Amino acid sequence: MRLTSTPAARRASFALITLLVALGGVGCGDEGGGDAGSDAGLIGSNTTAADAGDTSSMGGDASTTGDTSGDTTGGGGGFVFEGEQVACAENTQYEAQRAILAGGKNNPTGRGEQGGVFDPCNNRVILFGGNDRQPEECDSFGPKNYVGDTWAYSLEFENWYRINTATAPSSRGRHAAAFDVSRKQMIIFGGRYREDANSGLYELYNDLWAFDINTDTWEQLQPQGEVPPARTNSAMVYDPTGDRMILFGGNTSNDGLRFTPLNDTWILDLETRTWSKLTFGAAPTARLFHAMALDSAHNKVLVYSGGDENAFFGPFISDVWALDLTTLAWEQLWEARSSSGDAPAARINAVLMDDPERSRVVMFGGHDDTSLGNSNDLWAFDSATAQWSVLRPGDVYTGAGCPSFCQCAEDFVEYDLESPERRQYHTLVPIPDQSTAILFGGTGDCGYIDDTWHLDLANATWLEVHAPEQGVACARTGRELCEELCF
Repeated sequence: MRLTSTPAARRASFALITLLVALGGVGCGDEGGGDAGSDAGLIGSNTTAADAGDTSSMGGDASTTGDTSGDTTGGGGGFVFEGEQVACAENTQYEAQRAILAGGKNNPTGRGEQGGVFDPCNNRVILFGGNDRQPEECDSFGPKNYVGDTWAYSLEFENWYRINTATAPSSRGRHAAAFDVSRKQMIIFGGRYREDANSGLYELYNDLWAFDINTDTWEQLQPQGEVPPARTNSAMVYDPTGDRMILFGGNTSNDGLRFTPLNDTWILDLETRTWSKLTFGAAPTARLFHAMALDSAHNKVLVYSGGDENAFFGPFISDVWALDLTTLAWEQLWEARSSSGDAPAARINAVLMDDPERSRVVMFGGHDDTSLGNSNDLWAFDSATAQWSVLRPGDVYTGAGCPSFCQCAEDFVEYDLESPERRQYHTLVPIPDQSTAILFGGTGDCGYIDDTWHLDLANATWLEVHAPEQGVACARTGRELCEELCF
């Protein structure tokens, strides 16, 4: 694929390279985005390298090898971005993994709070970090286990493999991630970590790391200027016409039971590696757990929903804001209380992604503030008309209810079995020129999920590639005589 150098053409061609930050969760429609316990901790920058580790294998059925479309291919062929600082090159580390990829099913542990991006040079999704401590029963407020592993999903083989590196960011979750297409690197910022699985304050980060997709190596960057304060649950998007990262919002509280939301906007100049704060004009209200995406058809960055200091229980924020990438001015495009027509329920931890072929953005999942809680509905938003349209309604709440937290009736929902389990804190990454997005993991009512799905954006249909081995409702497992939602 060859992208032209004019700003308008680059906006149209680049569109699908955007990726979203994945955030994290709870279940069964009762609580929002918090977690248990806090005693002592610190806020700071982190420079600790992660252990390299061994290649992990989850075992299971042999993977299927699917055809891929578009101009992105393995081995660095095909993809060119006009004016790029770094070209695609053959990745010998990736080529060496073909035997593993052609073998049996292999995937990361079930997790939430990870970050993921698309690698157009090697036609794969790169995933880093997250929390993979499977809760007892379905109590997502329980112990945490933050990981610092790097994984790749090959679209050619429809399979995962672990990338072992000598140096990497330290273990963390709830970090922001985006892909710098000009330099062929995944950028992550911030996040949190707690060594004690059960209690204590979190260490919050404001460090900046880059993963080179040509060499499969991590490097800690040393940015100039005023660096954003340490935070979790922010969101970051790459602006291809400005060659910069846009960071918005997040949470500066290191106490898992309290939130201190932000509404600051930061610009990272990738050429000079310099941070600067946007200081003029209106801005969205302070929030965390929000969704954010490039809307390349309209040269904007959109922010949707999220929570404020009451994000534990809601109500959540129900609006859409747009940052004009020419003027860097914020404008509110939509608000539930002043709008009519169909619209999604307010929520936290959804994913929003660019769909330039249809001049829209697409939103999936999250934890809404209705009785349903974790959701699997699929929506489209057109910023030109400021209108939502439902693509798939997903599971529907039946009114059966939950006698107590995490103990919901087996018929809690009417299932859409052709859609993935309801979830939040998931990764959903759009794939350029293939009208497809890849979904992995997240937090459902029954724990952390380890499945992989393909979403056909043209038809709003899902295809399950790797079935889950944990974290989904009993009715979705094929087991009979389910007594509760999860068991």
